[in-house]
Amino acid sequence: MAEFTRDSIKHIIDTKFNTFNAENKLLSPDDNILLACSGNIDSIFALHYLHSKSYNIAVAVFDHLTREGESTKDAEFVEQVANQLGLPHFRKTVNIKSLVKDRGNFQEVARNERYSFFENLIQKHGFSKLITAHHGDDNVETVLMNMGRASGIKGMRGILPKSDKIIRPFLCLRKNEIEAFVELNDIQFRKDFSNDSSDYKRNYFRNKVIPLIEEKDEFWVQQSMQSINHLREWGEEIEAISSALITIDKELIQIDLKQLLQKLKPELYLYHILSKYGFNMVQVEEILASTQVGKKWNAEDYLCYRERESIDLFNERILDKVETYTFDQEIPRIGKLRLEDLYTNKNILVPEKLALEELEIRHKKTGDFICFKHGKKKLKKFFTDEKWSNFRKQRSFVVAKGNEIYWLEGL
Repeated sequence: MAEFTRDSIKHIIDTKFNTFNAENKLLSPDDNILLACSGNIDSIFALHYLHSKSYNIAVAVFDHLTREGESTKDAEFVEQVANQLGLPHFRKTVNIKSLVKDRGNFQEVARNERYSFFENLIQKHGFSKLITAHHGDDNVETVLMNMGRASGIKGMRGILPKSDKIIRPFLCLRKNEIEAFVELNDIQFRKDFSNDSSDYKRNYFRNKVIPLIEEKDEFWVQQSMQSINHLREWGEEIEAISSALITIDKELIQIDLKQLLQKLKPELYLYHILSKYGFNMVQVEEILASTQVGKKWNAEDYLCYRERESIDLFNERILDKVETYTFDQEIPRIGKLRLEDLYTNKNILVPEKLALEELEIRHKKTGDFICFKHGKKKLKKFFTDEKWSNFRKQRSFVVAKGNEIYWLEGL
């Protein structure tokens, strides 16, 4: 620690922390803070540093029941430190390995369980902010990994300083600065020796790749942190421009096609929008190249349609899965239909006498048609002539006897 003294490292961290906090509007003295703490050097530093600044904090520790009991010792250590500092603390224990078989990989399941725990605490106790102890080196590792995932500007922004109530006020710090502060202030912490293994991709970048680069350029990480900040600012600008292209009407997201195509690089803006919903660059290029109205693309839970004047996007889970309803049932968005409702549209020919048991309330089917006063028309042609969007076509209910439509939602 020859390059640092206790006073110098405090000055360095205070200066960076205060500047970063002010620029990103992360913390205020009135905040009621929940700190995610694992017991490792980063989170223990965050705990002691925030406490030294008299922030109002409580501590949350999550025990994954891993590493042959070491994770439990970590949790007990965090509780001990919190007690010594007189801070409220919360602990949850979950056997993550027992959940992995049915719910994905370990890292994903563990993260979901942790953040569910944090969110419950936020809701129950009214915390205004959740702090995680990510630092600048973490961010550089993240961006390096994202480069290999074709993640675009979103991935190049790295870990954001804030996302809803989650804030990361230590992204401005280097790992060695945190280590110096902890050592010079004789702060105890728990070491997770699994981080020494380079089996995980992040550990490989941390233990092998970055040290090799720093042998050639000792300022590379610090300069990369500055580049990430610039990319984040560009990302915010792209987000603002992209948001202006979007209108959201309840479940439907519409992207203005005319405005999009006026952009110099429309594919960049469209990818920025659609990648959030699981679409990739190949699909984005196909959407822009297509002139076929009504063409569909799938990604995860979302459907995307190329319409005449827009690109429409919605979660397919909102599509009704019930095949048919009866007149005594509550229908989504509509409520209960009555027989007299079928006679409200004077342009549709409806027999004077109808038996309820002959009718079904459902969504469109192949072969459906409507008898108008001016003649019979297939429902498919009616949708085309009236320029109904695929979202509206799939969501709307009909009342039919066989394939003959007597009532159409929204008509």
